[in-house]
Amino acid sequence: MRTPQDHLYPIYRDCFSAAPWNERAGKTAQYPAWSARRAGYLGAYGFVAELAGVVVGAVYGWLTPAELPAENPFGIAVREAAPPEVAALLWLRRW
Repeated sequence: MRTPQDHLYPIYRDCFSAAPWNERAGKTAQYPAWSARRAGYLGAYGFVAELAGVVVGAVYGWLTPAELPAENPFGIAVREAAPPEVAALLWLRRW
């Protein structure tokens, strides 16, 4: 039986092997194991939407630090891609 990671890998590979990410094939090939580990994190949730056996959407996430990391590639990418008021909405706020 295929896992959600198996279904999402082709999408991840196609997205992250191109600009601006330019991940090498060896790194993108690690995605199924990487995402399976994160699926075990406390507070991890994810959903995959399929239509006639084809993945048409997905979202996943897990609990994060209270502040967007300054030197982490994800934090840098969010700051470069989104204005501050939008970036602030993408980061978990603990209540």
